[in-house]
Amino acid sequence: MKRKSLITVITLVLVITMALGVFSGISNAATTKPPEPIPYNNEISYTENDDGTITVYKANTEITSATIPETINGKKVTRIGSFSSCAKLKTISIPNTVTSIKQAALANCTSLESITIPDSVTTIEYEAFFECSALKNIKLPKNLKVIDSYTFYHCTSLKSIEIPNSVETIEWAAFEGAGLEKVVLPESVKTVSMWSFGYMDTLKEIYFPKGIESIYNTIDGTAFGDIPTSQLTIYGYKGTVAEEVANDLGYKFVARSEVPFSDIKTSDWYYNSVKYCTDNKIIYGTSDTTFSPNNNLTRANLVTILWRMEGSPKSAEGQKFSDVKSQEYYYDAVNWAGSKGIVNGYEDGKFRPNNNITREQLATILMNYARFKGKDTSSRADLSKFKDQNGISSYAKDSISWAVAKKVMSGKVNGTMADPSGTAIRAEAAAMIQNYCNYVGR
Repeated sequence: MKRKSLITVITLVLVITMALGVFSGISNAATTKPPEPIPYNNEISYTENDDGTITVYKANTEITSATIPETINGKKVTRIGSFSSCAKLKTISIPNTVTSIKQAALANCTSLESITIPDSVTTIEYEAFFECSALKNIKLPKNLKVIDSYTFYHCTSLKSIEIPNSVETIEWAAFEGAGLEKVVLPESVKTVSMWSFGYMDTLKEIYFPKGIESIYNTIDGTAFGDIPTSQLTIYGYKGTVAEEVANDLGYKFVARSEVPFSDIKTSDWYYNSVKYCTDNKIIYGTSDTTFSPNNNLTRANLVTILWRMEGSPKSAEGQKFSDVKSQEYYYDAVNWAGSKGIVNGYEDGKFRPNNNITREQLATILMNYARFKGKDTSSRADLSKFKDQNGISSYAKDSISWAVAKKVMSGKVNGTMADPSGTAIRAEAAAMIQNYCNYVGR
């Protein structure tokens, strides 16, 4: 009811404004009429802009695809105009000359499932993808600052969106009724407007950045419309407007950690270790917003971690492995570690960089690294407390004994299992690296 009354007021203001404009602009009506688009082919038409560039439009509403050229008649195509109501349009190819997608450009293109927007685009005007009900995923361009009003209104099939760390404002009803289940807002977002995420039947989680300044919440409406309090969890930083709005509206609030990952919480046992490793640029996330703590750690991953701890030295002369190619991210790291005796390859001359690493292999490589650094590696712990001690490989007994003695490694299941052949995950690696730095020293 609040929303209807507010829309009535807004509509009245617009009607009055338009009425005044009719009288003031009637004498110029003939000169302000936009030019008719010129046919280019059976997919698109075009007009020339005042600055000599080109705006393209649909040729007709029956098109199923559109390939936009970089130039028409030698003039650069910079704007996407109306392709609205092209209900059969499935694909559209946009060149990197385009800087602007105009108002309602692809509104009601109900067969469009995905679209690639080049990073040259800096402006996407309101209603651009209005009721594109088949749109499933989209990656927004990296220089976009505003997600305009009604841009993804009723995009009911939308399941994935990548919002760049440039967007500062999410305008009215930008995602109203969209099919997203989870939204992660980048650190750049400052303002979330009325109904930005309103009336979304599927939205379960939304993550707000630390620097969020305004989330619409007045008697006229909220940023979330009528999303039930039992449906939505708001993730944000304590003491910010995200916590305030969540508490005010009755949504569950979960405090985010200081690490910039949506899949890490302050209550996680590995939180402090991940924070230590990311703060010290030892372990990076798997993306800008995820750490993937339960992903397996590979041999290449571990060696790269140690290489970063050493200051990322250039590849040294020494042992080379036939399956480690120069174009791979781990090339310098693996060859450095091989030349220093920190890692060894297999009998066939391969390193197998993508093999998952076991806990006993991890302990062995850390002990080799400690020797390389000149650390004392003579400490040993009694392994009889581990029920699975007989499962420890002979080559790894000393390494695990050392790692337990130096508190680098602890057992599982209340300290009763070493789990030597178990695959190490990224969270465990972060914990062991932090323990190494604390108890052995960098």
